[in-house]
Amino acid sequence: MDEEQSSSLHPSMTSPPAPPPTLRTHFVSFGLFLFLLTPLLLFGSGCPGCNCSPFPSGGEIGLVAVRSADVGEASLFLDVLATGVFTPTGGGQIIADGETEPAAVDLNLLAAEGYVGVRVPHAPPTYTVSTIMAGMTPGAPGAQFRYVAPPTNQIATTVPVTLTRRPELEAALNARFPITDGRSHWEVWWLPDGAALPLPDGPFRLVNEFPAPFSFEFQADFGDEAVDSCSGCPFQYVVFDGATLLGPFDGAVVYSNDQGRPLALFGTHCTHFPPNAVMVNAALLAPSQPYTFTFCLENYDTITQTFAVDITSEQSWAYTFHTQAVVDFGGQAPPAVPVGSAPFQVQVSGATEFTPGMLVIHAVSAPTFTAGASIRETLRVGAQSTLSPTLRADTAAVGFSMQFDPQLNAERKTYLPTITKD
Repeated sequence: MDEEQSSSLHPSMTSPPAPPPTLRTHFVSFGLFLFLLTPLLLFGSGCPGCNCSPFPSGGEIGLVAVRSADVGEASLFLDVLATGVFTPTGGGQIIADGETEPAAVDLNLLAAEGYVGVRVPHAPPTYTVSTIMAGMTPGAPGAQFRYVAPPTNQIATTVPVTLTRRPELEAALNARFPITDGRSHWEVWWLPDGAALPLPDGPFRLVNEFPAPFSFEFQADFGDEAVDSCSGCPFQYVVFDGATLLGPFDGAVVYSNDQGRPLALFGTHCTHFPPNAVMVNAALLAPSQPYTFTFCLENYDTITQTFAVDITSEQSWAYTFHTQAVVDFGGQAPPAVPVGSAPFQVQVSGATEFTPGMLVIHAVSAPTFTAGASIRETLRVGAQSTLSPTLRADTAAVGFSMQFDPQLNAERKTYLPTITKD
């Protein structure tokens, strides 16, 4: 295993727009957010060969994707990406390397009350009800946790993690976000009731390489016609960490043969072509420390599209943007180009036989906030075609301070019914 190192905006940039250290991930077509280890460890993709740790207590956090699809079904590999050394406290918290105080997130609360909810699309044209199952085969555990303990060891330990559908939690989600169109349904997946996160007893190290530190596998069954008819079907996802509900966030099902469809997405293809930019949709925040979010704008139309890019920052923070062209295999990608602040316009080439047109977008910020503050930042990015009003892509990225306390941002409290006796 390679040791983690600090890095700049992206290793393939020949003239980086700024010297900020960054967090890296890729595969973000199907993003799911989840509190876990750092204090926020997001479902993310593995990032072979990329290094990161923007400040001593930092970790790497990321998102997930639909990686492949066969007739009637899609294989979903949800890889959690994290880098760093962590020490369990025994009280449901984790202390990051270089820190003296544990992160505010309560992992026991996460295991007991958290969940991931996915709005699963039904397969057109009849909108037959579709489902997902954990693992690639019936009865598979659905997830695995991979860590190195003690941190100086070079051999990783892999622990199977059972995922199960939690119908008892779906009622609350349906009440919060009711579905009335008959074209999708909510499913909730999480650890079995009463299960705990499989953390080692002592300090451990997570490494951002394949196999990922935490990987989830799902098989989505869309029926006999899904490979063609459900291409472009929208989905949503939410995450509840036991205190705060994140989402819903929007996405779409995309297959590798989607070329020529009038569809735009923030996806993952930029990872596989020069500059091989890994997607960064999450960051640990420190006062005045720069961080970078990286997105891949994909155009599945056959013609070049001009997109107007707009943003919304939860904290009203300023961002500086850079774009970077994506080229074919064997080519040399040009350096990133500064475009200033949003809004701005970009051009994305049309799709080819096998790939969409692609453009990398980097968003850089170095916010000032009080040390020790509980901070959550959500950056929403939209790209609207100037040619077609129906062609739009949206995505979101999140940042959390090490002291972020979800209890201070709780959105739901549960009250037991009171029964009085005369």
